[in-house]
Amino acid sequence: MPQPAIELRNLGRRFGERWVIRHMNLDVPEGLVCGLLGRRGVGKTTTLRTIFGLLQPHEGEVRVKGLDPLRDRAAVVRAMGYAGEEPSPDPSWTVERVLAFSSWVYGDWDSDRAEALRRRFALPLDRPVGELTAASRSSLVLIVALVRRPKVLLLDEPFETVDDVVRRETVEGLIDVLPRAGSTVLLSSHRINDLERIVGRLAILRGGKIVFNGSVEKLRDSVRRVRVVSNDGALDPRELPWVRNADRLGRGWCVSVVDFTEDRLDVLKTAGFSIEAVEKPGLEQIAFEYLEDDHEEGLSLAAGCETTFAPPSRTANRPSRIHRLTPGFLRGRGARSLQ
Repeated sequence: MPQPAIELRNLGRRFGERWVIRHMNLDVPEGLVCGLLGRRGVGKTTTLRTIFGLLQPHEGEVRVKGLDPLRDRAAVVRAMGYAGEEPSPDPSWTVERVLAFSSWVYGDWDSDRAEALRRRFALPLDRPVGELTAASRSSLVLIVALVRRPKVLLLDEPFETVDDVVRRETVEGLIDVLPRAGSTVLLSSHRINDLERIVGRLAILRGGKIVFNGSVEKLRDSVRRVRVVSNDGALDPRELPWVRNADRLGRGWCVSVVDFTEDRLDVLKTAGFSIEAVEKPGLEQIAFEYLEDDHEEGLSLAAGCETTFAPPSRTANRPSRIHRLTPGFLRGRGARSLQ
């Protein structure tokens, strides 16, 4: 099996006593564009900076093309591009000066490619960096990272500072240039819609760990909204470990089931429910179900299995009494497994 371009093994990084990422495991295959999805502040930037060697891990290890970013620093810098900071140390520098300085720093600079990318993103050579829009500054950072055709490219929230119109243009630009770059790309964002059209693989970061890693199609198939009616003696569906979100619906519930399989429906029936409908939610709702625990003020899917978001009822989403639902308890009702 080919070695992954990026390997994270039980990676942990803390600031003070607070662990931002911990026990993180991730492989990014060679030549693939991979998205890293997570809410703001969950550790995406910490992860990318640790991969690039700007931060030292407190636990675990990182390998980039088989190299340690700290011990093999020079080789890793030559192999990687990182777009996540301001394009210039001085806001008075023009676009032309930034590109000229970059060509002096990097021995593998391709001036023709730099000019082609500058035209693609419509950046004026004589404009000082401090007078560029946030979107144009992000584009300049991206150009500097792409020109060298790095073997591994890290893009940290390239859509963070742009409005919806510019976001669409940036997405189109990445769709145009990334396949030609021939790089392995790890691209972070907190918006699934930004990543959907660009990436071939998606990793979801929650609670400092990767909770999903697979194709976008696999993600689409991993969650269902299930409408159930409670029969006499039915359990509280929120006690099931793979139910992430549950809304009251008359005599029943509308629940979100993650890591969905048909066996989950059998367990719901055994727990005292009749299945009324099984629906496949949209990609944004699916991503929400994986990320919901990371944000105390997160949104909740509206009751009735609708596909719109609505403010949550935190008391409605948590049982007032927690009964430990053990496999043995369910086996007494005929269920095969909770997992």
